[in-house]
Amino acid sequence: MQSHRVRERERIGSDSVETVLGIVVLLVLVACGLASVPMPSRTAGDNLSVSLRRDRLRAAEIQELRTRDSSLETELRKLSKAIDATRSDFASFRQVHDTLITQVATATAKLQEFESKFQDAKNQTTKINEYATVQEQLKKERDEALAQAKDAAERVRELTLRLQRAGVYP
Repeated sequence: MQSHRVRERERIGSDSVETVLGIVVLLVLVACGLASVPMPSRTAGDNLSVSLRRDRLRAAEIQELRTRDSSLETELRKLSKAIDATRSDFASFRQVHDTLITQVATATAKLQEFESKFQDAKNQTTKINEYATVQEQLKKERDEALAQAKDAAERVRELTLRLQRAGVYP
């Protein structure tokens, strides 16, 4: 939002500067044009009234040019202040931008650290699952071995009883 405002101010400022520059160039061209206009030869009676009218017109034009000049100077001062404000805003924007870049770099580093820890935890979970699977397999094998041992003990007992009944074993 602020960057849009800064761009808008820069565009308005550059348009105003271009307008002021165009007006100043136009004034200079008009002044140069008036200075280089050749004076026609005059007759004694007409010369005075024509010269007087021209002088009055030139005086009016000069007054108008002075008025425009003072208004342009005022506008130029306003534009200078706007440019200074824009520079200040830009410096502030730059500082905020740098701060945000630092924060993004910090957040990225923390995210990479988290991803590393997550990967370690995932590896440990895989190892724990493998351990649980091996332990379950060992438990089954133990239960089977116990069942076989009980069956073998039962058979030994039966065989011992048979041998005792048969009188071969005391």
